Amino acid sequence: MNSLFANTSGSDNTASGNYALRNNTTGEQNTAFGASSGYTNSTGSRNVFLGYNAGYNETGSDKLYIANSAANPPLIYGDFSTNFVGLGTASPAAMLEIDGASGASIKIIDGNQAAGKVLTSDANGQGSWQTPSGGAGSGGALTAMQSLMQPTLSVQQPTCLLI
Repeated sequence: MNSLFANTSGSDNTASGNYALRNNTTGEQNTAFGASSGYTNSTGSRNVFLGYNAGYNETGSDKLYIANSAANPPLIYGDFSTNFVGLGTASPAAMLEIDGASGASIKIIDGNQAAGKVLTSDANGQGSWQTPSGGAGSGGALTAMQSLMQPTLSVQQPTCLLI
């Protein structure tokens, strides 16, 4: 099947699929499932390539590719050295980066989503859709940005006004 065909001293590699890790010579601890997955990688280590042609052109180490073609970006990309994951991007700059530039959008459903609601988190980071609170406006609710821009006055003592 020509998997690991060029391997000379690389160890602890797993490859399944015609030409999977085909050019690996010294890379170690790679996992490749799918025809031609990780094909070009010759010295990289600790990579995971899942799917037909996944990570075909990757030459580095500590990468994750989940794809069914050599297209870049893959469906899911990851960098184990930074613990960053990208959807729609092969260069995530955060723990999770979603690139919707191709027209895709993000959809979060919890049963409470509706037009005009904002995603809010509690002190533990648990998110939920909430109706914005504060002031009058069209429909009786302000947008989140309008709420943030409203000045807040607070009186602590009858003679002291804090802004």
